[in-house]
Amino acid sequence: MRNVFYIRGLDGLRFLGSFLVLWHHSAKGKELFGYPSNFMFTKGLGHTAMTLFFTLSGFLIIYILLNEKGNTGDINLPKFYKRRITRIWPLYYFLIFLSIFFFDGCALFYEPGHIPINYALATPIYLLQMPNLHIFFENARLVALGHLWTIGVEEQFYAISPMIIKKTKQIVKALVIIVLIKFCIMAIIGLAIKILPLQPPQLKSIKVLGHFLYNLRFEAFAVGGLGAYCFLEKKDTILAFMNKPIIKYSNLIFLLLTMGFGNMSQTFHVVYAASFTIIIINLATRDEPVFFLDNRYVKYLGQISYGIYMYQLPVIYLVLNLLRPYYSEENVVVWNMVYYPSCIVLSIVVSIVSYELVERKIMGLARK
Repeated sequence: MRNVFYIRGLDGLRFLGSFLVLWHHSAKGKELFGYPSNFMFTKGLGHTAMTLFFTLSGFLIIYILLNEKGNTGDINLPKFYKRRITRIWPLYYFLIFLSIFFFDGCALFYEPGHIPINYALATPIYLLQMPNLHIFFENARLVALGHLWTIGVEEQFYAISPMIIKKTKQIVKALVIIVLIKFCIMAIIGLAIKILPLQPPQLKSIKVLGHFLYNLRFEAFAVGGLGAYCFLEKKDTILAFMNKPIIKYSNLIFLLLTMGFGNMSQTFHVVYAASFTIIIINLATRDEPVFFLDNRYVKYLGQISYGIYMYQLPVIYLVLNLLRPYYSEENVVVWNMVYYPSCIVLSIVVSIVSYELVERKIMGLARK
């Protein structure tokens, strides 16, 4: 991506999102292990942060594809997929290997209430880049890898978006159609739940389908892509509107006040996607650095944020199992003071080692 362009602040924004998701998973892990937790608040933050990631990915990927098509008249699909594969697949499949051959059955990664895995079902789902499908099967989620549903969503969008950009000349219409299709499907499901005389098994199946589609946030990618189109094509009227102080600061206040409620409405995430697109445009069109997001340490953490996201759940389970014998109501404050920093620091340290020793070298292969 940086061979094409670099926007100040986006690495920092990426780290901020990964930190919010880490906080969310840390609180969720405590609840899973039966400890007092503020998970209901962080649940909304986690879902909203994932919309940030999807929107940012949509902006960056669509920008790169449109830029290449504008410069060359075509899109080199093998090159695009080679870059995506060398960035996403090594760590993804490494964790699948660890879950199957190490995490499952290892006391250090014990997960309370985890249903015994049907590997004949789970293995192809994960190997075929569709971990978000495990929601349809109770025994198809690998240990400590429940969060990989997001990678499935990303990879599925990456699979179709180059073809859409390559084949169509009406980019805006195509992206808007993606948003409208998602809204229509979710509306139909909502009406079916309220109107149809469904039996409990049918109601459960429709709700599971609705939750799957809620996670399949292609509309967030599309909204980010619309922002990329406006930025690349220099739609000055739209860009100027997004950069008006009243819009910029009202948008920030809106996000600060509502991000904790990100799990309250499925369709509301398109609003978050629009808000995050405004922030991305604000960063993309300014010349001066952003005081926090452009700190060199934060930028580096943003570069390794993929690893922070991927490793965090195994790290959280490891820390919870190691600290389990030391928990009591009398020392809950001290226990939490050890628990949260341990999850954060260990996730970062593991990600740095992974990035410097493995991921950076593999990504270099895509540039040759």
